[in-house]
Amino acid sequence: MVVLLVAACAGGPGADQGGSEAPPRSSYAVSVWFEPALPGPGDLAISHESGWGMRCVAPPSGVSLNMPEGPANLTLVLGQETYEHAVKVARGANDFVWHWRR
Repeated sequence: MVVLLVAACAGGPGADQGGSEAPPRSSYAVSVWFEPALPGPGDLAISHESGWGMRCVAPPSGVSLNMPEGPANLTLVLGQETYEHAVKVARGANDFVWHWRR
């Protein structure tokens, strides 16, 4: 079984650019995989130390987006439950697996 990563947060429908007014000048491709896959779409908020942030609807398998370098906090809301995860974006590969049920 192949799980596809959908780019729902990359400025597509449902994306809401919050935080700083301008998009980051230098950003890197980031993939966040949910393990296990979410039971359905979730609301994802991203808050970066630079002040940049965004909100989107995350598909069950994960998201692909562009983020500035440095630490960021991810907040996932599924129904009445809220989950948080920290990542640090760097130059190079930025693939993160989020074990959200822990």
